Amino acid sequence: MVAFLYPAFFITALLLCVYRYSSTIQKQEKRIITRYILLKTGPSLAPLRFLRHAFDAFISNDCEYTNCYVSYNVSDLGGVVYFDAIVFNGRQLPKARPRLRRSPKQKYVYANMESSQNFPIYNTRLNSFFNWTWTYKLDSDLRWGYFTVYNLAGQVVGPKKEMHWQEMDPIDVQTMTRLSSKSVAAVWFASNCYTLSNREEFVKVLVRELHRYGLLLHIYGACGHKRHGVCPRGNPECDKVLEQKYYFYLAFENSLSEDYVTKKVLTALNHYTVPVVFGGANYSRFLPPGSYLDARELGAKRLAARMAAIINDHKKSNGSLYFDFFRWRNHYTYKATHRKEDVCNICKLLNDPVALTKTTGYENFRDWWNG
Repeated sequence: MVAFLYPAFFITALLLCVYRYSSTIQKQEKRIITRYILLKTGPSLAPLRFLRHAFDAFISNDCEYTNCYVSYNVSDLGGVVYFDAIVFNGRQLPKARPRLRRSPKQKYVYANMESSQNFPIYNTRLNSFFNWTWTYKLDSDLRWGYFTVYNLAGQVVGPKKEMHWQEMDPIDVQTMTRLSSKSVAAVWFASNCYTLSNREEFVKVLVRELHRYGLLLHIYGACGHKRHGVCPRGNPECDKVLEQKYYFYLAFENSLSEDYVTKKVLTALNHYTVPVVFGGANYSRFLPPGSYLDARELGAKRLAARMAAIINDHKKSNGSLYFDFFRWRNHYTYKATHRKEDVCNICKLLNDPVALTKTTGYENFRDWWNG
C-alpha cells in the first residue's frame, strides 16, 4: 500500500506546483496589460504636465503600477476609441462639447488643480460627459492634493469630507519658548493683486482696523510695501523670519471655491504661525478646531479685535490664548502632497478591474464643479 502512496503524493505535489505557476503567470499577465491614456488637451499646463510621455511618469515615480502609457497624439493607437482613458485639462477645455468617437469602456477624465471660480463650467452639454474627476475637490474620483494630514503614527487622516479631530493636549514648554519671540501682528505674501475673491480689498480694511490697536500687517510681494524685502517667499531665511517674527499669516485664496485650500495654509502651519484663512472651503475638513482664524466668518473689524486680544494676552501674561492655536502639533503633522502620489493614482485606478467595468458618470457635472 505504501508503494502506491508515493506516486500519488508526487502527482499531487506536481499539480500544486503547476497551479501555483499558472496563477503567478496569470497575475503577471494581468499586471503587464498596457493601459493607454490620451491627454486630449495637451501636456503643457499643470496638472497634465506631470504626466510625461509613454511610461516615464510612472516608472520615474516608482509607482505600484507602471503599465500606463501616456500619449499626446491620437494617431499613436490609430483612433481615440482605442485609449482606456481620455484626460481633459479643465484650464484648456473647449467651449463646445468635444465631438469624439467614444467606446463605452473608456473613461473620460476631467482634471483641474485650479479653482472652479477661476475656471467655471458654463456648458450644460458637459453634463454626463465625464466618467471620472481628478481635481482638488474632496469627493473627486482622484485628487490633486496640495497637502496631506497625518497622525503621529504616520497614517493619512485627511483632509476629507467628514473629519473627526481628536481632543488636543496643551503644548509643551519647548514650543512655548519657540513662540516667545513674536513681535509683528501678521504677514501676507501676495503678487496677484486683482482676484475674484477680492481678498485685496479685505486686506486694505484689515490694515486700517489693526492700526487702531497699534498693530502692523507686513505685506511682501507686488501687492505690498515690502516688494523687495528681506523675506522672499520660499527662501529659507524667509521661513526663519516667519517663524520668529509674526503671530499670524494671511492664507488668503485668490478665489472662493469649495475645498480649494492651497499650500498657503501649509506655510503657516509648518512655520509656527497661525493661519488666518480666507476662502470658500469648509475649513473644518482641513484644519483642527482652534488652530486658525476665519477671516470671512469674522469680518475685518472683528478679526482685528480678535488678533489684538490674543496678542495682548500673549504680551502681558504669556497666556494660553495664542498657545492654544498650536495644540494640534501634539497629534498631527502636515506635509505637502507629493506629485508622485497624484500621478501614480491614475494608473492604479486604471488597473482596478471593478473601477474599469463600473459604469459611472457625472450627470450634473456643471453643478458639481461650479458648486
